[in-house]
Amino acid sequence: MGVAIYVRTYLTPSMTFVHRQLVGVTERFSPVVWCNRLQHRDRFPHDAIEVSPQTGPERAVRWARRRLGGPWSRLSRREIAHWRRRAEAARIELIHAHFGPYAIEILPVARALGVPLLVTFHGFGASALLERPGYVRQLRELFHYATIIAASEATAQRLRAHGADPIVHYVGAPAEFFECSKRTAMSSKGADEDIRVLQVSGLVPVKGHRDTLDALARLGDPRLKITFVGDGPLRADLERQAKLLGLDVTFTGALPPSEVRQQLHAADLFVHHSVSEGGIEAATTAILEAMAAGLPVIATQHGGIPEIVRHGVDGWLVPEHDLVAYEAALREALTDNGDRGRAGAARVREHFNLEHQNKKLADLYENALIE
Repeated sequence: MGVAIYVRTYLTPSMTFVHRQLVGVTERFSPVVWCNRLQHRDRFPHDAIEVSPQTGPERAVRWARRRLGGPWSRLSRREIAHWRRRAEAARIELIHAHFGPYAIEILPVARALGVPLLVTFHGFGASALLERPGYVRQLRELFHYATIIAASEATAQRLRAHGADPIVHYVGAPAEFFECSKRTAMSSKGADEDIRVLQVSGLVPVKGHRDTLDALARLGDPRLKITFVGDGPLRADLERQAKLLGLDVTFTGALPPSEVRQQLHAADLFVHHSVSEGGIEAATTAILEAMAAGLPVIATQHGGIPEIVRHGVDGWLVPEHDLVAYEAALREALTDNGDRGRAGAARVREHFNLEHQNKKLADLYENALIE
């Protein structure tokens, strides 16, 4: 059965979850990717990908509409006609869009074809953009037609405030892929043994790297070796900050999942200090992967993170920008005997396993086709 997965760019390095989901439904459906820009196809292989690049004039019109307070996101007549033709040729019976703005774009196509539209809201489409009147006006039309999926309960609550009736569906992580058979507890580390601290995320403000560096500097433990996996506009600033603070930090750039797994297995502690700057995150996949690998986690009371990490059980949750609480959590983490990492791995296997979550997603597809 033909299903179109619509996303503007296929795929940025941080959007591994989109690839995992489309692969995960292939036993019951035949997904084809629709996008207007193709990136990293070697990292995210899929046979059926269709690209319709946006023209310069189309980009200019979109920018002008936003500047004038009009519709936030809309395809041109040419783009709508193109996707209608492709849908009819491929006998597409359902469209699944990732992120609110992209669902708004593809809504006219779904409506013209009379096929169900599902949209998964992850982060920015259900946080920062909700402050833009043009975007909110378009959401009302989307909510009336589409099945709305929220990647966390926190995301669902923000959507409900704007009239949606969302289904909460966590993306999940491949627990078996990231599972680590053995890890030395931090409490067993000697005075001359390294303690490896890891964060995997884009180097952007919402990920809170600056606070992480400041808190690690406050702790002042010479055993700490920090690795930031990911890339982004803040890299040069963070490198300067790390040097000024005298911290041992390695910046690897973006890595494929196999190398992320190696980093997780080599680490002792995972940190992810999300802050509400430029958006609010849902249930962060990187944290699920770290927990699956048996790492204790220090994160913030932010977005959907408390739905994953249980304070004192799987790790520690601290308020955003609270360096005193962050330092205290780091200090306590150094005494961890491995219980938190084991608890987190069990939690991912039981509640957030990717295979189970993908089966739930395929069920949502079938339910939408029946209704």
